[in-house]
Amino acid sequence: MQNTHVKRVRDYLQVTPELAWFSALLIVMAIGWTYSTLLPSLSISPLFISALLAIGLYAAATGIDIHEARKDKKLILSAITIGVLAKALIIGVICSLLISSPLGLIAGVIYSQIDPLSVAAMQHTSRMSTRAKHTIHAWATFDDPVSVLLARYILPFAVAALGSSALSSMVGGLIDWVIQLLLNLLLGFAAFIIWRLIRGHRYASYFETGLLIAALLLAIGSGLLLAVAIIGLFLRPISELHINKIVLLAYACAVFLIGTLLTGTINLGLGIIIGIIAYATHYIVSEVLTRWQGLNSRDRLHIGLGQQSGLTACNLIILFATVAPTVIAICIPALVVINLLHLTANSLLARNELRISR
Repeated sequence: MQNTHVKRVRDYLQVTPELAWFSALLIVMAIGWTYSTLLPSLSISPLFISALLAIGLYAAATGIDIHEARKDKKLILSAITIGVLAKALIIGVICSLLISSPLGLIAGVIYSQIDPLSVAAMQHTSRMSTRAKHTIHAWATFDDPVSVLLARYILPFAVAALGSSALSSMVGGLIDWVIQLLLNLLLGFAAFIIWRLIRGHRYASYFETGLLIAALLLAIGSGLLLAVAIIGLFLRPISELHINKIVLLAYACAVFLIGTLLTGTINLGLGIIIGIIAYATHYIVSEVLTRWQGLNSRDRLHIGLGQQSGLTACNLIILFATVAPTVIAICIPALVVINLLHLTANSLLARNELRISR
């Protein structure tokens, strides 16, 4: 009887690790702010930002179960194309209207994806069905590369829109985007061919590790980050445990750098509004996409409340910091609001499900 009572208490407090993780991130962010206050001369290397993005994309890709993804490929494809674009457009347009600038579209790109690390952690305690878990995990994993692709197009457009014709900026940005896409595919294909040639070798694991390091360095140096996600689909010489440790370190670095940006002006009011809009937008879009896919209402609710911004969002904020400080002043508090809403909503949902199951 006592063991049953203890188990119920543990179930009731099942989101405590998430709360501890959220608190730890706030502490790291505060350390970053303190550091930049005492030593304001800190500069962030573009290569370091690319490295953080590459780590997040590779980790997300290695978490994809290709066999499971094929079972719901139609829903997943809709989520990472229509879903990401719809979220980016809705959030971006609203932010642009609020600040009276097309630079608001940057906020849409930053919050158009779900953090795969948070989704992976959530699945250990969630009461979702197996199919729903695979769906939101694949959604969170695949939408990171799509968001980075959008960022590669939105960034030059946003910069040029400040002082030139928006139409010419869009055309030039689109051409550059297509060229970048082709180069990414070429690098990914080259890595795949080499991997096929070496994977049967006696020392294949060593060659694969060397190939991964070389491909990552080339991708980071050239900015071909989509290729990293492609490579992560087949080249996986590193264990999941080691990848998770590297991701956690990268996440801590990204949050620290976010903290260093807090020395500038922060628009708390608009940040809260955008955070709420971003979270609500994901719920609406996910409900539309999953309603006729055979998922029950509980699964749809879990997926709808699954929005959380993590490593990729932090990296994109850092990437856009020098280009659009006005937007970043909104995005930083919005980042905290989204994660706080995720924590609160899922905590209440878990407790309600526990009460019903008694």
